[in-house]
Amino acid sequence: MTNYGTIPTSSHPSPPIDLEYVSRAKHRIKSGAMLTAVVLVLVHAAVRRSDNLFLDEEAVAASEYSGLTSYPSS
Repeated sequence: MTNYGTIPTSSHPSPPIDLEYVSRAKHRIKSGAMLTAVVLVLVHAAVRRSDNLFLDEEAVAASEYSGLTSYPSS
């Protein structure tokens, strides 16, 4: 059996990680993402057009026999 050696280990411990700093950073990122989402929804609500959201009777009659809503009769 071939021995390729051992995994080297550090002789000195790594510096401690400031978990409070990481936690605050995560909170800031989440709150920024939430704020961005709310702003996008509000902008969309302000500038969207509500014209022509519903089909009139002629458009419904024309689309009944064409497109993905119709199925071939067998």
